[in-house]
Amino acid sequence: MSNLPAELLEIIFLSYFYRAPSPLWYSMPIATRRPPTSPAAHETFACRRACLMLVSRRWYDVICRAQTLWQDIEVTPVTTTHTLEAAMSHSGLRPLHVSCIFSAVYRSTYALNPLPLSVAEQVEVVSQAFTTLLPSATRWDSLSVIAEDYQVIDACLLLIDRPARPQVLAQATIIFSGANPHPRSPSLASQTSFPPPALLPKDPSLRKHGMRSLTSLTLRRCAVAWDSLRDVFSAALEDLNIDTPRDPVAVEVLVSLLSKSPGLQHLRLGGYFIRLPDPVLGEDASLDMSVHLPSLRHAFLSEMSSQTIVVLMRIIEAPNLCQFSLDLRRYARNPVDVAGFQDVLPHLLHGTSFASASSLRHLHLRRLDLRPSLVYDGVNQLYAPFISLTHLTLDFRTLQIEYWMWLLECSADGALPRLAHLSIAGLSPLEVQELICIRADANLPRVNLHMLVFFTMYDSPLYLHWLQRHTLSFTVAREF
Repeated sequence: MSNLPAELLEIIFLSYFYRAPSPLWYSMPIATRRPPTSPAAHETFACRRACLMLVSRRWYDVICRAQTLWQDIEVTPVTTTHTLEAAMSHSGLRPLHVSCIFSAVYRSTYALNPLPLSVAEQVEVVSQAFTTLLPSATRWDSLSVIAEDYQVIDACLLLIDRPARPQVLAQATIIFSGANPHPRSPSLASQTSFPPPALLPKDPSLRKHGMRSLTSLTLRRCAVAWDSLRDVFSAALEDLNIDTPRDPVAVEVLVSLLSKSPGLQHLRLGGYFIRLPDPVLGEDASLDMSVHLPSLRHAFLSEMSSQTIVVLMRIIEAPNLCQFSLDLRRYARNPVDVAGFQDVLPHLLHGTSFASASSLRHLHLRRLDLRPSLVYDGVNQLYAPFISLTHLTLDFRTLQIEYWMWLLECSADGALPRLAHLSIAGLSPLEVQELICIRADANLPRVNLHMLVFFTMYDSPLYLHWLQRHTLSFTVAREF
């Protein structure tokens, strides 16, 4: 590559920097563990730049001249003033995308690498970094703040409000994960709820200004003051993720919050935090309310009861929904003793104001339990109504095998004619081979197949090679 023209090298570097990123933690339907809310050090743009610049002097010069490679600026606990000054100098007059990342990174399912800095030290790093970056604040196109403590978010918002008008930001993202308790951290009871004070201006007229109108908000494992969130939600909000907050919320309050953001495009609700009205005379209380979300395209519901899911599907109107995911693995611990989720199936099959089976393009199922004595007419045709489905993900590490048997039966009848991408976890290659044969006999098109298999199944080269020959593409990952 040393003889390539500088222009071609720049194109190659751009493709390396902006290659397809890892899926977000809430959109990995067959993940072996929960990924982190923030990237690891080796995944940041700054690290990629540094690695390429160390290869040779020529690469160093090419990267320094490529202004596009310096538009993404990251403020982390290890960021130096020299790095920020170099980024501003090399970016020319291009728009800047600033990210403040102060959140722990997962190293396994439950273990975390805690931040090496105290909250006060994190605030000091943010203050020094913003002091360096603020001369270019008029070029800021987006700001992302990923933090565990509200004081870090406050520091970012207050510093940007002083010299620059926040409404110049096209995108404003906040990911608040809450502190992960460890021996030296304060107790959960002493931590302040979201939203932080800086996100709630005293003057109501300022609530429509840029930073006050977030485009993306993620709340994960943190305390939430739901009444105060009314001043944070706005028509600008496009991406909302609420995952296992510590404070419950009444479904009426949640609906009122969602109604303030009709432009929502992505919605993820996870955790047993939504409270339904108490039953009246032994029957579920009826809820005379609804929220219309015409722009909603992706919906993810996880770790909640079937009653809550059914209520949400009755209340939320999303006529343009194209991707739906059910991931309930942590709610039902025993698939035999608990009430099943079969009440959800009629809503999927026959369509509601929330989702129409005939219009869905993506369907992800993980941990959708059924009672052993399930009796439901037509359930063996579960997949037949999904005539437009192109992506199907089934995780049989927690999903009952009935869903696979129904898929085989429906495929024999010509169901899922537009299916192009199939992701399977928890089954052997030999079992998936049966589905491929059935689809071929029914003159259905080939699919792109992705499998997550146990390591004991991985050593079956004969079956793996057969799948590779009879699919459009085939990738396999091992799970230990």
